[in-house]
Amino acid sequence: MPITESAGAFVGIRNEQEFYSDHYLAEIFDQDLKKAAGQWRKDAVDRDEPRQTPDAALGGLKDEYFQFRDEFSAERDDRKRVELQRGWFRKLLTALGHEWNPRNLPLVDDAELPVLSTREGSGRQRLVVIGTYDRYGEEGDPLALKPRTVQFHGEVPAVGSVLDSTWGDLISSRLFGWEHPARWALVLSHGQALLLERGKWARNSLLRFDFPELLGRRDERSLKAAAAFLHRESLAPGAGTGLL
Repeated sequence: MPITESAGAFVGIRNEQEFYSDHYLAEIFDQDLKKAAGQWRKDAVDRDEPRQTPDAALGGLKDEYFQFRDEFSAERDDRKRVELQRGWFRKLLTALGHEWNPRNLPLVDDAELPVLSTREGSGRQRLVVIGTYDRYGEEGDPLALKPRTVQFHGEVPAVGSVLDSTWGDLISSRLFGWEHPARWALVLSHGQALLLERGKWARNSLLRFDFPELLGRRDERSLKAAAAFLHRESLAPGAGTGLL
């Protein structure tokens, strides 16, 4: 379902299990979005080297994204497909202000998870960015996929039961179930991005972003909304309180 009809039905964004309330999206979000876009413009011109605003940077990835999809579909080797996918993930995360730091994240039981980026806050992982891999290239739910050994960085660690669990289960039990749990999980696939928040995940609430639709149609308001929801400073700012 679209975010809500009253909120303008954002193109390529789904508000599943009311991650945000209809009232907020219909009555308040546009005001927050306007403030965020104003700050982006100010930041872009105040730098020594002017840069694109996050929404413009995101929308500018259209051609590169569809080129990646063609190459991904044509490739049959798992390792090469994962590398192609990481190339796209890096461009996407850079456009959204995230650091690119792929590594194996240690867990409390000595297992590890392959992640693309993390952001700390108060001595713990506030944000974890995960890349999923579907060897069949289907457009299913990334949370139903399982980690694969080809996704681990460097020497593959002793992963144990990690390979037997879906990403959805791993996020619930490991990332959000730690003694000091992560606050946000950003889950990427070749066709989607999912934004999960620990408190809302108990009712399976999430924001789902469809790249072919979002980047293919390049609706200005939807790109601004996607950039606002997914930008690093909205989720885990260096100082102060983020937009979300």
